Amino acid sequence: MSPYADERPRHVILKRLALWTAPLLLVVVCLLIFDALDASISRSEAYLDLLNGRVDEARHRWTALQDTYWSSNDVPAGLRICDALEPGARVSRISPGIRAGLRQFPLRVLLHRALVHRHYEACLRLAGLAQEARVPFAPLYRAAALLELGRPDEARSVLCSTTEPFRDGPLGRRIARVLSALAEDARAILQDRRGTPIGWITTNEKIRFLDGIDTALLPVTTIQSAIAEDLAPSVRLSLDLELSQIAARALRGYRGSIVLLDPGTGEILAAVSDRRSRKRIVDPAFRELREPASIAKLITTTAALRAGLDVDREISKTVCTGAERFEGDFLYCPFPAGRLKGLNQAMAISCNIAFANLGVEVGAPGLIRELYLFGFGRPGKCGIRFGRLLHRSFRERALADLSIGLEETEITPLHAALIAAVFAGDGRMPEPTLFSARDGLLGVSSPYPAAPALGHPIVQQEWLPIVRNAMRAVVEWGGTVHGVEPGDFKVAMKTGTASAPGLGYHTNYIGFGPISAPTVAFCVRITGQRTSKSVRQASMNVTYRLLHYLAKHRDLLGKLPEEPRQNWMSLIGLTDQDAGDETS
Repeated sequence: MSPYADERPRHVILKRLALWTAPLLLVVVCLLIFDALDASISRSEAYLDLLNGRVDEARHRWTALQDTYWSSNDVPAGLRICDALEPGARVSRISPGIRAGLRQFPLRVLLHRALVHRHYEACLRLAGLAQEARVPFAPLYRAAALLELGRPDEARSVLCSTTEPFRDGPLGRRIARVLSALAEDARAILQDRRGTPIGWITTNEKIRFLDGIDTALLPVTTIQSAIAEDLAPSVRLSLDLELSQIAARALRGYRGSIVLLDPGTGEILAAVSDRRSRKRIVDPAFRELREPASIAKLITTTAALRAGLDVDREISKTVCTGAERFEGDFLYCPFPAGRLKGLNQAMAISCNIAFANLGVEVGAPGLIRELYLFGFGRPGKCGIRFGRLLHRSFRERALADLSIGLEETEITPLHAALIAAVFAGDGRMPEPTLFSARDGLLGVSSPYPAAPALGHPIVQQEWLPIVRNAMRAVVEWGGTVHGVEPGDFKVAMKTGTASAPGLGYHTNYIGFGPISAPTVAFCVRITGQRTSKSVRQASMNVTYRLLHYLAKHRDLLGKLPEEPRQNWMSLIGLTDQDAGDETS
């Protein structure tokens, strides 16, 4: 008998035991892997909950992880962050283990979100935790939160303790500017539409501008008149410094004004004028009255539609010979166009005779009523003026002049831009405003937008395509401003040219764009030219430059995002490389 005979059954038993236990071990390993994956997913979801402000959900996930095998320093650190985000919580000293866990968290992003979403108490507590975790720019966010909470002395002390690179970054400079303004008896900080500090309002309601702000870009006197009694700590104007600079560059070299506004809200985005115009009249973009000229033909058109006339048929009766008598006096056109085909052609070439005949057909009562609907004779406020009628009764020749915007009416550049806004939107004339939102002192938080006034309805919905198509014809081949628009920024426009004794020729070029979804309405007024040819050429040059600038910077137009676009790196002045160095 073999000496190994007694061991053979033991080998078989071990072999069979291994065959039975291997699947069990595999199941256990798989369960452990799945459990680890589940814990990792829970961690990721807890991070996302914190970033999105869902504190209760994050606390629930961290608590569930606390009693698992996969718990580590980041779990009590996550619970400590949840505590810091709760109202009324107090930040106490933390252990080295929790400090190590905090370094695994995106504290920088949490600080940034708490600040921009106006959770200033939470930002203050998070900054305390971040300082414990030795995040170098945590004092900067702490100073910002203290300032927003109305504790400027503490904010000044904390800012002084911040390291120099961060103190000299964008947020540090903002804090320093606001502290300087508060030290000089500021009642409210003044910002532009994008939250850039431009000055402050003193307790005696005077405006003081920061060094480096070009006040030539701002209608200072009108802003001063429009200051509200109930001011927030910081007020955002509707004026955009970047758009104002674009308008000023477009106007450079010519006399006149440019007004840009949001056709949906009535927010005035830019209102600039040249130096000579500002010297002659205060804030000419809002107060300079000149004849509207041919832009009044838009109003004559809607008056005819309101009277029930078929505008195309009425205009197609006209044979333009270049001149026609009204009560014995000649009314002239730029050139004899012959038999007109309809509204679009008449608007494109700006035929005076066609619209004078249309206005006479409507009659004085209907035309005057339409002008009142479009704001003529409306009392202005806060230094903003609307157009006016110079007379109330009209014979045929005067009615012809009224129909084409000559002799009988005057208008400001702002009012002209508002007329364009009527056709850009839903037929309402928006209420013009210089204020867009209330904000925190630093201008880096999500603002509280002012509720826009609805404006008053003027043009019926079914008329809008008729007038828009006619305005579009002005820009297309054969129109008075053909070639002025960029290829990727289609606009609709109307032009007007007139003269005033002793003041030379002037134009009003109004329009809106982009045509598919209008975000801006505008008026370009050029003044002080010696001939009609030179004023039209100047207006073409300025409008061409303006539209091409707007096409290039179209991201500046439209509604601002509710959350500021700056991330935490740009706010404190770090690049991607700096951020990598700081994290390490």
